Amino acid sequence: MKKNEGQVLEDLGIHPDVIYRMTRRDILESNQDLNTRAAMKLSKMPVYGLEVKVAWDVLGCTLTCTTLHLDSLEVFVGSRFLAGALAHDDAATELSMPNQPGRIEVRGLVANAIVASKVIDLTAEKA
Repeated sequence: MKKNEGQVLEDLGIHPDVIYRMTRRDILESNQDLNTRAAMKLSKMPVYGLEVKVAWDVLGCTLTCTTLHLDSLEVFVGSRFLAGALAHDDAATELSMPNQPGRIEVRGLVANAIVASKVIDLTAEKA
């Protein structure tokens, strides 16, 4: 299983920008032309990365975020902003969180657009 396989993309605002008409080869040979076209299109797109590790202490937790090609990070509980910081590919970014039960969302941004997201259940992480 790949590292990000199965992650939900809908909330990142993915909209189709390529229309594809299936070929005879797609129908008879398990989408061969479709897969080739999709791979070519995806290979030209930018790649982003966001990994988050949680370390607990007496006051709350520290999020250690390792990023790839992101400008900044934001942390939310629902619609409430908790923290933010600039992101750097060459060094992890640490964000201190108060003792916050429940789920948080760490968002990775490029030019103020969300391009990566991780949802972390702090209740489960603490257990």
